[in-house]
Amino acid sequence: MSYLDIALGRDYNLTFEHKFGVNPHIVSGTQSVWTQGGLYPWAALDNPETLYVISTNGSDIGSITLYGLDENYLPLTETVAMTGQIAAPTQNQFKRIFRMITANTNAGTITARTVSGSGTVVAHMEAGKSQTLMAIYTIPATVNAYGTQFTVGIGKGGDASFSPYVREFGGAFRVRGAVEVYQSTFTQTYSVPIPIGPKADIDFRATSSGNNFIATASFDLINYKR
Repeated sequence: MSYLDIALGRDYNLTFEHKFGVNPHIVSGTQSVWTQGGLYPWAALDNPETLYVISTNGSDIGSITLYGLDENYLPLTETVAMTGQIAAPTQNQFKRIFRMITANTNAGTITARTVSGSGTVVAHMEAGKSQTLMAIYTIPATVNAYGTQFTVGIGKGGDASFSPYVREFGGAFRVRGAVEVYQSTFTQTYSVPIPIGPKADIDFRATSSGNNFIATASFDLINYKR
C-alpha cells in the first residue's frame, strides 16, 4: 500500500498525521517548537481540563475548532464560538490539545488556556495564521504510530540542535534523535519507520546558544488502529 492509498482512506486502519510548528524567537537554551515559545507545559494537562479560548483582538468572534484527546486519550474535537477578548470555555474537558483552526482569518493572537482566560497557554495561534503551529502531538489510545520522517530548520545566522523527545505512557521524556543545523533545513527519513506506542507524547525541541532566530520543525506519522 502506498502513502497515497493511506491519504485516500483505502485502508481504514491506517491514517496519516502531519504535524508542523514554528518557534519565531528561539532564545538561548532548550525550547519546544511552537509559537508560544519556551518548553511546552505538559504538566498543565496532567488532568483533563476545560479550556478557555481568548483572542487579543475583539473582532475575533467567529468559530474555532480544537483538536485533541479526552480523558481516555480518545480523539476529541470541539468547535467554540469565539467572543474576542472575553474567554470562551469549552464544553468538553481536554487531556491533550495539539491543533486549533479558525473558520476565518484571525485578527489577533488566539490562545487556549487552562483554568481561565489568563491561565496557562496550551495552544497558541499567531494573528493571521488561522491555524496553530505546534510540533506537539499525543498518540491516541487506540493507535500505534510509526514515524516516517522529520524536517527541521533555522533562519539565517542561526544554529540549533533539534531533537524529537518522546514520552511513552507512564514514562519520562526521552530523546529519540538529534541533528545540528546551521542557517538551513535538514530532513531525516527513516528506512524503517520508528514505532511509538499509544498515549505517547511527542515534543520537538530546539537547543540554541543564540537569540531571536526562527526555528521550524515538522514530522510525519502513520497511525495504525489496533
